[in-house]
Amino acid sequence: MKTRLILLLPLLWILIGCSDSNSDSATLEISQSTFDDVSPEGATIKVSITCSSTWRTSSNQNWCIPNLQNGSNDGELVLTIHANNTSEERNATVTIMAKKTNKTIKITQSPSTSTANEHHYKLPVIFHVLYKSRNDRNQYVTKGRLAQIINACNLTYKNKIYQDSKYNISQDMNLEFVMATEKPDGTILEEAGVERIEWDEVPMSCEQFMDGKDKNQAKKYAEMLWNPKVYINIFVYPFSENNILGIAHLPYCLSSYPLDGLNNGNYFLSHEVEYPHCVSINSNYIYVNGDNSSYYTADVYNTLAHELGHYLGLHHAFSEDGDNTDLCKDTDYCTDTPTYNITEYTEWVNGIDDFNKYSFDELCTRTNCEGDTFISHNIMDYAFCYSDQFTFQQRKRIRHVLSYSPLIPGTKEYTSADTRSLSCDEQPPIQFRY
Repeated sequence: MKTRLILLLPLLWILIGCSDSNSDSATLEISQSTFDDVSPEGATIKVSITCSSTWRTSSNQNWCIPNLQNGSNDGELVLTIHANNTSEERNATVTIMAKKTNKTIKITQSPSTSTANEHHYKLPVIFHVLYKSRNDRNQYVTKGRLAQIINACNLTYKNKIYQDSKYNISQDMNLEFVMATEKPDGTILEEAGVERIEWDEVPMSCEQFMDGKDKNQAKKYAEMLWNPKVYINIFVYPFSENNILGIAHLPYCLSSYPLDGLNNGNYFLSHEVEYPHCVSINSNYIYVNGDNSSYYTADVYNTLAHELGHYLGLHHAFSEDGDNTDLCKDTDYCTDTPTYNITEYTEWVNGIDDFNKYSFDELCTRTNCEGDTFISHNIMDYAFCYSDQFTFQQRKRIRHVLSYSPLIPGTKEYTSADTRSLSCDEQPPIQFRY
């Protein structure tokens, strides 16, 4: 033991002697500093960093997002460049700082050549599958199943469920969810859109996972999160609450571009998320879905489409008055979704002793607050519902969130000049919906 200690002491001295912790300078080199004519469709840019110290990054434009805010020694920086849907060329500067040494990356993106007035969003999705047992197919989830589910969601959001114009009652959101192909560090995913994480805590409470009340626990969960400005994060795990199918955080908007029913998210212009801002899906129902001959209220296709609706800014189509004093209050801020008393409808459904006595249309029938009956088609409704419709007002809300929410992937309508004075140090309340 003494011999080893004597041998280690000089080594320790050498390491201390070579440390540059007290030095004000550092060596810093980057593989490329200028990127011209970046495609208006967006791109991923990779820059190699050679450094003798720790370093940090910053971008002066919200459409140019570094995958790392901090790093050390040699590494690779991946920049996500969102699509440019304007007719103007635009420029961004990314700064890398290592002590007193700085390097800049200059990016010039070409203007859009599209004649369309509205940007088509492609939103990268990553499913984080939390499992304890590989042998439990509900936990580990069969390869290809999650891609199948996201494809079904896309049919809903593109209004492609029915080809017959008789049923063409929904809005095309002009967006699609795409399975991510690369990790944040640029390496290729073995299964597109899927990351599997061994996790001893399952089953676990989805409410505790989402609410952020335990700050230490929330930070631990947030470490699994991929940058929400680049990806939509969907966590898949067995819930301890068997009666909950899914749950999602609502987005934030900026004070300059507010939207009724959403909290101010100025904080996230200058701060990272410290809770798992995401969608959670109960994997106990991951293989449940209907077809042309059967219907399940636990249909995972409908569940994910519903939860993604929340994630993109939609509330439930029915009235949600927290005090239960006005169950005809318009709480989804959409004038074209019939408001009805969900408590009254739920009591009726729970009182049915034989569902075979009713047709599906009858089970889907509601009475709105004006006393008129209607058959429920809206994706943001509950219980028995066709779950195949978004309305025009719901579309407007989602397009607003895509354009102005700081924690949603995709090109934004605001610039750094619009947001320079908006940052704040108070984290807003966390909102989520089932």
